[in-house]
Amino acid sequence: MGFKKRNRQISVFEYPSGFHGVSIDPSNRWVKLSHQMPWDLIEEIYATKFNGPRGNRAYSSRLAFGALFLKQALNVSDADLIELVRENPYLQFFLGFEEFSSELPFDISLMSYFRQRFTPAEICQINEAIIAQDPSRKPSPNDDNDDDPSSGHSGEGDRQGSESSASSANSPGQTNSGTLILDATCIPQDIHFPTDIRLLYEAVCSGMRHLEITRGKTITNTQKSLLSHARQAFLSISKSKKNTPAQFREKQGILLKLLKRCLGYFDSPAMTKPISPKTKDTLKTLSMIHDQQFEMWKLKINRIDHRIVSVSQPWIRPIKRGKASVNTEFGSKIAISTVDGYVRMEHFSFENFNEALTLQESAERYKARTGSYPERILADKIYRNKANLAFCKSNNIRMSGPALGRPPKDPQVRQQQRAAEVQEAGDRNMVEAKIGEGKRKYGLDRIMERTQQTTEVMICVSFAVMNSFRNLRKQLASFFDKNQVINFYMSFEVFGIAS
Repeated sequence: MGFKKRNRQISVFEYPSGFHGVSIDPSNRWVKLSHQMPWDLIEEIYATKFNGPRGNRAYSSRLAFGALFLKQALNVSDADLIELVRENPYLQFFLGFEEFSSELPFDISLMSYFRQRFTPAEICQINEAIIAQDPSRKPSPNDDNDDDPSSGHSGEGDRQGSESSASSANSPGQTNSGTLILDATCIPQDIHFPTDIRLLYEAVCSGMRHLEITRGKTITNTQKSLLSHARQAFLSISKSKKNTPAQFREKQGILLKLLKRCLGYFDSPAMTKPISPKTKDTLKTLSMIHDQQFEMWKLKINRIDHRIVSVSQPWIRPIKRGKASVNTEFGSKIAISTVDGYVRMEHFSFENFNEALTLQESAERYKARTGSYPERILADKIYRNKANLAFCKSNNIRMSGPALGRPPKDPQVRQQQRAAEVQEAGDRNMVEAKIGEGKRKYGLDRIMERTQQTTEVMICVSFAVMNSFRNLRKQLASFFDKNQVINFYMSFEVFGIAS
C-alpha cells in the first residue's frame, strides 16, 4: 500500500470569509499588557500636543505610544513592525483596533512623527505610572508624586526639583528603607566605526552634495575633479592592507585641503543663491570637523575634546568604557537605578560623564518617591569617592564595599562583614542583568534613531517596556502561587485529611 499524503495546505479561499470573527484569548500577554498600560495618562500627555482643530486627522494616543512600545518590545525595525501588526490580531488589539484588519494599519512614515510626539520626561512620567502598578506594591507616603516627571529623568527641570527637595537627613523618627542599585552603561548608535580618513571623505562628499543642491544644477568639472581626488585618497588607504603612519598622514593632509576648498565654494562671489538653514547647519558641522582634524594632524595627536565622529549625527561622541571586548563605544551614556527590579533612567548624555556624580541626585529622587533614604546603595567602586561616602554616612546609608577604617579584631565580626560584602556584590548583579536584558531583548544594543531627542525617547521607552513585562511576570507568579495554595488544600479534602 502506497503512502498517502494527508497534510495538504488548504487554499486561502477555503478559510472562513472575513476573518473578522477572530476570538481574542484573555490570557494572551498583549491582552494582559493592554489592561496594565496607563492609557488615560498617555491620552492626557498626547492631547497637549495639539493646539486646535486644524490640520490632518490625528491618530489616537494608544496607537502612537503603542507603536513605540511594540517596536522596542519586539526589537524590530519600523517596516517589520508594520507587517507584524498587520498579521497579528493581538497586536492590533493592543493598539486599540476595534476589529482585525489585514490592511496596513498606518504608513511607515508616521513612526518618526510618533517618536517626536513625546519628550523623554513624559516617557519617564509614563514609566513611573507603570511602576506604580506593581502587583506587590505597598502604598508609600508620597503616592501622589509617582507621576512626577522629575522622578525618573535627569533633565534641567529634574535637577531643580532634586535641589529643592533635597535635605540632609530623614524626618525625625523616620528610618531608611529599601535598596537602591546604581550603574552606568553606553548605548551604541547605529554608525560605522569612524576613522579620520573616512570621516574627512564623507565630509567632502556631504559638502559637494549640499553645494549641488544649493546651486540647483550639477557641479562643474573642477568640482567633480575635487570629488574624484578625495575618493582616490580615501581608496588608497582603505583598499591597502598595509599602511604606514606617513601614508596616513599624507592622505589625511590631502583630504583636509580638499575639504577646505569645498567649504570655500560656499563663500565665493559665484554663490548667489541663498543657503538653506539645513545646509548652514551642515556647513557648521563640516567646519568643526575640519578644525578638529587639522589640529590633530598639525599637533600629531589622536584625541581632542568634543570630537565629532559622524557627519550625519555630529552630537555622537566616543565613550571610553575600558571593557575587554570593546574599549570605545560610540553613542550615548546613561546612568540607571534599580529598585525592586524596576529600572529608571537617572542621567542621559552624549558626552562621557563621571557616573559617581549622579549618586546623590539618585538618592534624593528615591527619597522624594518613598519618603525616606534607602537603607543600602549598591554600586561600583567608582561611586565610592569622598563626597558620596560622606553623603551616605550623614544620611545613615550603607554603601556597598569594604567598611572604612581598621578591620575589627574579632575574627567572627570580620567574617560577618566579608559575608555581607559578598551578599551585596551578588545583589548588585541585578542592575547588570537589567542592562543585559535591555541590550539583548529590547533594542538597547544598537539605537537606530537619527536625532538626539528620538534617541533618548526610545531608550526611555525600552525601560518602560522592561518594567511592563516585569509587572506581567509578577502578576503571573502571584496567580500561580494562589493556585498552588488552592490545589494544596484541595488535595487534603480529596484524601479526607482536611477537617
